[in-house]
Amino acid sequence: MPMQGAGAHEEQVAALAGGAVTLTLDGGPALDTAALDRALTGDPAELWTGVIVRPDEPFDTAALWLATHEDTFGVIWQSPDHDLVRPVLRWFCPALITPDSFAYLTYREDETGERRIEFGVHVHGPLGPELAWRLAAHLRTWDRDWRHHPGPRFTLHPADAMPPAPATGRIFPKRHTHLVIDWA
Repeated sequence: MPMQGAGAHEEQVAALAGGAVTLTLDGGPALDTAALDRALTGDPAELWTGVIVRPDEPFDTAALWLATHEDTFGVIWQSPDHDLVRPVLRWFCPALITPDSFAYLTYREDETGERRIEFGVHVHGPLGPELAWRLAAHLRTWDRDWRHHPGPRFTLHPADAMPPAPATGRIFPKRHTHLVIDWA
């Protein structure tokens, strides 16, 4: 359930293909739902990352890594009744979203026959190739340097007290606080 009352924060939501696919972005420039809908119906492109995981292996910190490194970080959701996209997760799948383009994590079965999947990036829209390279680069960095790390540290500071910027991480200014996600 979203935050209510004085702490409420409005997300941008673009329902595409009659609600079959939903993009959610926390801030950034206004989304153009009509342009994103056209992007969805266009030919997608894909880029494979070489990052491999087993089905039982958690990769939740990958989404946190992306959120701390991309202003365009959002999520893509797909209705269970449709197959217009192939996100690695049906709910809360990491995506990079601009007003008219988006890229999201997808997967394919490992070709060795082992029970593993490879992460890839599917992109839609005119900025798709740029978004694909950025998303893939962040995922490879997470895999190489942070995947087996214990994860980030979260601290919350009052809005009137500016915390120091983390060496690896980000400060998220909120209405009443500053949330710091620090990977060091």
